[in-house]
Amino acid sequence: MAKGKTSLRDTMKLTKKVPIRKTEITETDIEATEKRVSKIHSAQGKVKRVTIDIPLELHAAIKIKTYRAGITLKSYMLGLARTDLDMEE
Repeated sequence: MAKGKTSLRDTMKLTKKVPIRKTEITETDIEATEKRVSKIHSAQGKVKRVTIDIPLELHAAIKIKTYRAGITLKSYMLGLARTDLDMEE
């Protein structure tokens, strides 16, 4: 067996760990963060998460179609549902 440096760090040419300086989190930081997060989510309106199981072949076909169309799987599925239900965005 070869001798020498064979650790993951050596083979990946990773640098040594650098300690990160910890900062204190204040109430103001928390409030500002919560305000920004709520602004992002309020723009979406109320939503409900749905999980479905899709056969692999169908999933692959959908992913190819959405990739070629330059849209997300989410927007594709929402578009299908809106079309089927005659709902406008």
